[in-house]
Amino acid sequence: MSHCDDELTALIHAFLDGAASDADAARLNDRLRADPEARTLYLELADLHASLAVDEAHWMAAAPAVESPAVPARRRRQQWRPLGAAAAGLVLGVGTATLVWGFAAERPVSTESAVVALADGGFEMNSGPVAAGFPPQASVWSGDALEIIGTAKNAQGTIIKPSAGRHMLRFVRTANDVSDPGGRAISCDVFQIVDLQPLRESIPSGSDAVLELAVDVLDARLFPKVTSTFLCKVYTFQGDSASLRDVWPAPADTALSLGTTLRSSAGGLPDAWKTMTTRCLLSAEADFAVIHLGARRDGPLESFEALYADNVRLTLKTQPRLPVRSPSR
Repeated sequence: MSHCDDELTALIHAFLDGAASDADAARLNDRLRADPEARTLYLELADLHASLAVDEAHWMAAAPAVESPAVPARRRRQQWRPLGAAAAGLVLGVGTATLVWGFAAERPVSTESAVVALADGGFEMNSGPVAAGFPPQASVWSGDALEIIGTAKNAQGTIIKPSAGRHMLRFVRTANDVSDPGGRAISCDVFQIVDLQPLRESIPSGSDAVLELAVDVLDARLFPKVTSTFLCKVYTFQGDSASLRDVWPAPADTALSLGTTLRSSAGGLPDAWKTMTTRCLLSAEADFAVIHLGARRDGPLESFEALYADNVRLTLKTQPRLPVRSPSR
């Protein structure tokens, strides 16, 4: 077998992206059990996939590292290298009764549960303008110029309804960060601090834990002249969240872990809600998470038109660690 085996590579990428069918997963499982070179390729791609999924290209564009006494820095490679091995260990029980390579006779038990510390993910508890600035405490939404509304209309008069429930979040206009009041704002952002300490008892000893953040977004502009971009981001930190308020945005490498997803849009139908999802590794050292949703667009940075978010979900997923080894050639 060659590493240029297109079918095998496609099967591996589909599995790592969560897009493999049960039949594809079974085929991949059979190939990995039978072929040492296939297993080596899988480990290489799993490690690469895990590294790229952390923060896409944004680690490259991060500001220079600045040490914060309350939020210790972590090097990206040190923090994220184990995730590739973990990903290899989680492979391929989908649609099958055994794990890859015969490491276990039974599938390990995976669990997932909603993180109840995330407050008002549906924006149902309040309406009107969102509080300004970085959140002063956990479990509240605050940020730039945003508002929580019910139904709305786009410029053409078409009714826009929330993705779920009675309310949704509307991005209104950009604003500068507290730490850079004279800067050039390029996005409209909203944040929530989530206390992670109650989750520690929910993570079984010897397990890998991942936080998965999902949000529904809508660009209801019809025939816009410029594109827009939605941002979905989750960070985990150690220390006191109060230390971030006056320095936000904190340098990326002060976070224990970080996951980011971007979605570009050129407008669409008023009911064409799309789901964005991102994930980050949850360390036992993490005290809190920061949820970050945003919108920006090319062109004039004035008031936004018909950009919305709704139905924010934060999920804890755990998976037992497996004794993974890279097979020798």
